[in-house]
Amino acid sequence: MKIGKSKSIVSLFVVLLLLVSSFVLVADKKAFAATPPVTWSPTDKGSAVTLSNGNLTLASSTGVGEYATLQDFFDAYAGNPIELPKGDYLITSTLIIREGTTLLAYGSSFYSTTNITLLALESNVKIYGLELHGINTSETEYKTHTASSIGINLVGNLATPIENILLEDCYIHDFANSGVYGTFVNSMTINKCKIFRISYAGILFTSSSNIKVLNSHIKDLSPNGSGGNAYNIAFTRSNSVTDDLEVLPLSRDCLVDSCLIENNTLWEGLDTHGGENIRFTNNTIRGVKTPIAFVGVNGYGTQVNLFPPNRCLADGNTIYGIGTGIGIVLAGNATNRAKANTLSNNTLVDCGINSETITAGAIKFYLTEGTVIDGNTLQDSYCSAIDIYSYNEGFVVTGNSIIDVRHESTTAAGIIFRSTGNKGHIASNFIIKSASPPTGATVSDQGVLFVTTTGNEVTLGDNENTFTNPYVNCIGSHVVFL
Repeated sequence: MKIGKSKSIVSLFVVLLLLVSSFVLVADKKAFAATPPVTWSPTDKGSAVTLSNGNLTLASSTGVGEYATLQDFFDAYAGNPIELPKGDYLITSTLIIREGTTLLAYGSSFYSTTNITLLALESNVKIYGLELHGINTSETEYKTHTASSIGINLVGNLATPIENILLEDCYIHDFANSGVYGTFVNSMTINKCKIFRISYAGILFTSSSNIKVLNSHIKDLSPNGSGGNAYNIAFTRSNSVTDDLEVLPLSRDCLVDSCLIENNTLWEGLDTHGGENIRFTNNTIRGVKTPIAFVGVNGYGTQVNLFPPNRCLADGNTIYGIGTGIGIVLAGNATNRAKANTLSNNTLVDCGINSETITAGAIKFYLTEGTVIDGNTLQDSYCSAIDIYSYNEGFVVTGNSIIDVRHESTTAAGIIFRSTGNKGHIASNFIIKSASPPTGATVSDQGVLFVTTTGNEVTLGDNENTFTNPYVNCIGSHVVFL
């Protein structure tokens, strides 16, 4: 009997201990109700937040505390997980999410009726499932650019960057400037997010590093943009203060992978200005003027493209052009070439500029060193498929499949050299004029064409070339057939 009674006491003690432990774990997660109030039955019966006489009231087992604003509530529980119930929250001034806070917000929406920045983030913040609605008065109002309208703003500095941020399953839309804007940010992941209807930039970072945008959908950039520009995603550097890279470093080591990029007829889909090791991989891009751009960033003053992109990669992307812009452009400058960049295994359909006066191909590169163009498929390109423009040192163009080139210019070809200063190697490409070109299209007869022979030194290996005129202006000292 004594032994049995002891066992009963121990069992009761264990049960009580588990219940207490469970309560402590649940109580660590604070919850807050929307305004206007929504019906909510919290899982933690000992802790709930409701609206009380215009103030936010926390009722818990430890007492009652009132918070005059949502910011006060976030500040009170900074560094803790906070769970928001479903509901719409009217935000009238920027909310700051403090360091170390995790916000669980599935089914919750922050919105504004004016052009403000909704959220500013400190370091080590995670946000799950939140909707940010920038302008709640019109679905077309976002098209008129307003600098103050930003969904999430992250502003660090050289000494103390914003670090270790996660956005997941968030929906950010209708902002008249940017969806996510960051400067001096290090280590941030944007995963499975949707960013729609943005005036200037869906996602834009300056002087930032280790940014990952994964499995996300960015679409509907304004046809007006800002200053003639609009970006789905861009990594760049400000040129407004100094050319000193110790003060304003280049963006580097960033990745955009497995994203859907759509509807930007004004400017560029995936972009870097002067980035280092920027990688765009396995994305689908359509309805965009210039789907991918690796270009330089201007200097402080009048220097154009002072800092070029280096060691960047576009690999495994599927691109559907709209006939108004280059599919992938890579460019340096005359004194500082873009170095060691690779464009590989991409599929480009209907890319290039459909014009009788503007000549630019589906892939165009100039002022570069060590560029690799490998394993790409280019179908129904406008004017030219691969446009090797000028001053490209040590390039390699191998293993590409070029199928038909739409002829809107007398200087149209599968691979074209338009200017001087190109030194490199072309081999193992399939340059094919198909038996059934696009309906109504005039297809170029020229496979490899030198518009300019002076100053070029190119070796041509074996290529399968079925164009009517496979090699045009390819006899002379500028070409060596292997």
